[in-house]
Amino acid sequence: FWEYMLRELARQWYAVVTIDYSQASKWDSESEKNYFPRAIQDVRCAIRYFKSGRDTNLRFIDTEKIGVIGTSAGGHIALLLGTSEYIEDFNDEECPYSSTISPRVQSVVAMYPSTRFYTTWWKEWEQYKNVSKENDFYKIFGSQPSQNIELIKKWSPQYHAEKYTWESYIPPMLFID
Repeated sequence: FWEYMLRELARQWYAVVTIDYSQASKWDSESEKNYFPRAIQDVRCAIRYFKSGRDTNLRFIDTEKIGVIGTSAGGHIALLLGTSEYIEDFNDEECPYSSTISPRVQSVVAMYPSTRFYTTWWKEWEQYKNVSKENDFYKIFGSQPSQNIELIKKWSPQYHAEKYTWESYIPPMLFID
């Protein structure tokens, strides 16, 4: 993320934290295993860390007012974080912070997000019968697009937003494209 933006947020008295997360398209060619949904699991674990209260340096942060900002793939992860609180598959069993701590955030800013995983394109994905193993789609999902429509839906913030009901929660979101 752009350092000058983070510094400006900090000058406005926002607590600013940056996190690293696994790249979804990282591919282990030896085991032929991808890292999906590792990225969202990493981010949810980080939110749980902030909310756990274990770090005394963070004791003055209001954990009921957490917003996330991301650009490009990070924007996609931020949108996914904001729309998929109820997806149990996105919980990391290895996360040392309790899964009883909600990964809910109160706002999302997505700058230039990757948003190609939406419903009107599922039919288009189906027409790709064979993509190279070097293709990002194959690296992320570990198979051909036509074999993984349900996984595409799971990775789609729009799909989760379309499942919204009055009982579910989606935070306010700002898209910058």
